[in-house]
Amino acid sequence: MKTNAFWTIFFSLILSVGIVACGDAGNNMEDAEEDLESAGEEIGDAFRAEQEELEANINETQQALQEEMEEIEANMENASAEARAEMQEEYNELERWNNDLDRELEQVERTTEEGWNNFKTNVDRTLSEIDRELSDNDYD
Repeated sequence: MKTNAFWTIFFSLILSVGIVACGDAGNNMEDAEEDLESAGEEIGDAFRAEQEELEANINETQQALQEEMEEIEANMENASAEARAEMQEEYNELERWNNDLDRELEQVERTTEEGWNNFKTNVDRTLSEIDRELSDNDYD
């Protein structure tokens, strides 16, 4: 959902910049490039903020899992064999969740970096296309 909104805003900005750039190419080309760079920085900031929020949520959940695992370990020392077996199952499940969150955290970091690099490449390509178009049509 956020991705669709992002692309809609991004392409609206590109269209607006393109329309403005065609009207007065001299200063508008520089303004368009600045606007695109600014938009890219704002989107990058938004990506980083969402990444940090997600990482914080994962870390918070992992901390809660770790605390629960420590409590189970402490209780297992004085538990009967049957209770210990049940606690071990619960401990193993919590440990699996924690490991899953480790993998998810790594994926968040990789995805954000790859996504940013793809986005930056697309913005750079758009800037080059606008520059080339304006140079070809020399509106002076």
